[in-house]
Amino acid sequence: MKNRENTHPWVVIEKLNESTSSKHKKMVLDLFKDNKNFLNTLKYAYDPNHIFGIKKIDISFQEIDDMHNPSKNPEQELETMWSLFDAMMFKELKGDSARRQISAFIKQVSMETGKLFFRILNKDLKCGIKPKTIIDVLGSDVVWKPPYMGAQVFSPGKIDKIFKNSLYVYAEDKADGMYGAVVINKDDNEAYIESRQGKRLYGLMKILEDAWKLLPVTMISKSTGDEYGTTDNFVLTGEIMLDGVPRMKANGMISSITSISEKEDSGENIDKELRKFQKSYGMSLDEARQRVYLMTWDVIPLDKYLERKWNMPRSKRLGVLENLINLAQHDTDIKVIDYIKTSQMKDVVEFFKKQLDEGYEGLIVKDPHSIWRDGKPSDQVKMKLEFTFELRIIGFKEGKKGTKYEGSLGSLVLESENGKLQTDCSGGISDKLRLLIWNNKEEYMNKIGTFKCNGLSQNSDTGVHSVLYASFIEFRDDRNTANTYEEIKEIEDSKLHL
Repeated sequence: MKNRENTHPWVVIEKLNESTSSKHKKMVLDLFKDNKNFLNTLKYAYDPNHIFGIKKIDISFQEIDDMHNPSKNPEQELETMWSLFDAMMFKELKGDSARRQISAFIKQVSMETGKLFFRILNKDLKCGIKPKTIIDVLGSDVVWKPPYMGAQVFSPGKIDKIFKNSLYVYAEDKADGMYGAVVINKDDNEAYIESRQGKRLYGLMKILEDAWKLLPVTMISKSTGDEYGTTDNFVLTGEIMLDGVPRMKANGMISSITSISEKEDSGENIDKELRKFQKSYGMSLDEARQRVYLMTWDVIPLDKYLERKWNMPRSKRLGVLENLINLAQHDTDIKVIDYIKTSQMKDVVEFFKKQLDEGYEGLIVKDPHSIWRDGKPSDQVKMKLEFTFELRIIGFKEGKKGTKYEGSLGSLVLESENGKLQTDCSGGISDKLRLLIWNNKEEYMNKIGTFKCNGLSQNSDTGVHSVLYASFIEFRDDRNTANTYEEIKEIEDSKLHL
């Protein structure tokens, strides 16, 4: 295809859809790597910080597909489209005014530009590519997806391999709250927190102020005394928490803090949200902001973070981190994750049970030689409790306004057979099934389903039992009774015994 730099992005999307092969899609991405409008398409569609505030418009994709407007000036159409997206992204255009302008724009432009606009607005080009594929071929300048060092799923063999590879292991608390990468870049006078998806998190200034107090960061290992240099640009990875608030409750509060603060930052009126926050959580937004702190497990120089790899082994990184936090302990509320260092599997198991008893999700077992890198290396293995059970559907909750599931099922309301356990479940349900359930609620009311979770919990205020991280597996048409709370507790106890 000649003149690739000026090819309309919709034509490139059609070419991507010619095959489901990953090799084909990477080849197409590489072919059009110099096409400015196509690169813009990828950025606006997949970069998590390109948020437009409009989910529904008056024109369907099929209606756009039926239009046959000739394209008089494709380049001008696309320039206008980017300006329209920018105006929505910076809140200069919103609500009904934005919808009117969108409708007018789509009716004036070519079918290709109209379809492209629709797909970008919905943050899905439907061409079988994900941010990781884009980054692999084009780099992170087009679409930013932060590096994240995860862990592999537990198996006895994986744990045995870690023990055989070293004289000892680290067993660290598995954080199950809101992840945050705290980025401090003194050279550019910049500080921010980003999610695993790369979205900026607002309203967490206290954590940024605490992290800034750590400057300059001297990379000295507490355990060995070795010095690795000094930097003013670094990243702390960890879990965002609220002082005095249980993790499960804190997750919802922190999500509210960031969403309300983002609205405030864009100049929107948040009086209604402030009243709702106070009513829901019994404290003001400002008080909650002052309670946030970071539970950290890693520190990485910013240049290595951007390179997505640092060859410093876990043992030395942990020593650097502890030294850093200890030196600033009177000036910062940042804490280091709870862990043990042991050569015995029985110690790991005992620590695992202790963490579960305290309401945590589990552990990450780490090889002290493990270097920091993006991905899920085999020298980090997560241990968490997981078991299945049956509950009855007693209600349905709509997805939150402005989210993907508005007008569809947000979560199922579930109950044990004797009513002692109640919980919501939003995990494991496909988009297609959500819509089917939402449109046929009577058919699904009182159905028995199989679900899985990571343990039992109890509301300290009401005493009602619940589960941690419920996820749907299947409906059970062969059953007309759910498990009682006592039966589910026995299942949990038997898993812990094993």
